[in-house]
Amino acid sequence: WSASDFVGDAQAAADVAFAIYGSKRVTPNADLMIPGNGTKKKAIYGLATFDLASSTGQKGDWGVAYGHMGATYGYQSLIAYFPKLEAAIAVGTSLETDTQQHPSDTLCFAYNKAVD
Repeated sequence: WSASDFVGDAQAAADVAFAIYGSKRVTPNADLMIPGNGTKKKAIYGLATFDLASSTGQKGDWGVAYGHMGATYGYQSLIAYFPKLEAAIAVGTSLETDTQQHPSDTLCFAYNKAVD
């Protein structure tokens, strides 16, 4: 995971996501990063944070997810935090496509396995 000047494995990236968005945040104002927070508008992107609800396969509170996707030459990745589950998941791949579909699909499968 190095596109954001961070080098680590998937577990380390998930730990960073949990530290930013989780219940014991290292960033006191992380709420302001979440898309649409503080407004009545539905937003796709906040401060370095995407709304990833479409990648969960769930509705309602179980479908709430946010984090960040990334791509650079030769790989794609994402981190996501799920408030209802109080968990973070990171996905890193050595594949590169135009649509970044495989990190999103992997996130959906992993999250739904964790919810079961």
